[in-house]
Amino acid sequence: MVRSMMSHADLPNSFWGHALLTATFTLNHVPSKKVEKTPYEIWSETRGYYFYNPSEGKVFVARTGVFLENNFISKGTSGRKVELEEIQESQSIDTPMEELEQETQEVV
Repeated sequence: MVRSMMSHADLPNSFWGHALLTATFTLNHVPSKKVEKTPYEIWSETRGYYFYNPSEGKVFVARTGVFLENNFISKGTSGRKVELEEIQESQSIDTPMEELEQETQEVV
């Protein structure tokens, strides 16, 4: 598209960047057909699964995953209440009280 614009306008090559920006702007604002798959799906032929890693606090995508629903159901643990121990991080004894107290600040 840029080559066509440059050849029909008889402009010097120094305007190539402006023609590229114009072509990009035009193509981004033209309606296009709906694409059913994401680029990741097209490239890897699978959508992938989103997993949350609580120890790192991050979400990652993996194409293969092992789900243990059937394993839990077969063991009879499904629907059973499980009591979890609550873990609280204790504050350091060396931390001064000034750092623990928060002051209210007025915006002027």
